[in-house]
Amino acid sequence: MNEDEQTYYELSSKVEKYQDTKKSGQFLLFLMAFVIALMIMAEFLLIHSRIQAEKEENSRVVCSLRMLGMIDKEMVKCLCYKNFLRFIPPSVVGTILSFLPSYYLNESYGMGTNGILAGIVFGVILTVGIFVVIRRYSEKEEKLYESGFIIQGRGFFDYR
Repeated sequence: MNEDEQTYYELSSKVEKYQDTKKSGQFLLFLMAFVIALMIMAEFLLIHSRIQAEKEENSRVVCSLRMLGMIDKEMVKCLCYKNFLRFIPPSVVGTILSFLPSYYLNESYGMGTNGILAGIVFGVILTVGIFVVIRRYSEKEEKLYESGFIIQGRGFFDYR
């Protein structure tokens, strides 16, 4: 057996191991992406459920503030502030706490700083998404309280 054939057999035996490792890595990436997507959906569902659970109490608060002379723009600002205080700090803290595992998991491949950068980018995108969702919910809350749908006992998305 000459040297070229020996090199070919050595390389071809490593190709099979590489293909198996690549498949395992792709499955792991898919599984992690799926779990992350489920967690993000759960986070937005918790935001939705929490706002829904407090709609009657918020309706009374909004009515009281209207009686004191608060205008619509101030009302939306107050609702946004309340919702931001409730939902943004956990998102920011979660993003910060994700840096350490992200660094150590990627450091085994020599890519620790890339893991942190990816975590920062993903965390910022998620936090911006939460800002947008909370802003829209706050505006919907204000409109519904203004029109009296909540007081009349209709649902959050009932626009009749």
